[in-house]
Amino acid sequence: MDTASLIDAVGSIDANSVQLPLAALKGIIEGVFAAISSFIELGVTGSAASAGSIQSGLGSIAGT
Repeated sequence: MDTASLIDAVGSIDANSVQLPLAALKGIIEGVFAAISSFIELGVTGSAASAGSIQSGLGSIAGT
């Protein structure tokens, strides 16, 4: 395949026919990243809460 054929093939793609699948794909990707972000945030929040509990427990054991 030469360059002219490749350019013609790419140029013949109808942008409107590609728009809906790309929009759906974008929604899926955003959903995946939102789920990952929520999971990371939950992990950080849980870690901070458990660290606070451990710190409180150590403080009560030490008598402070």
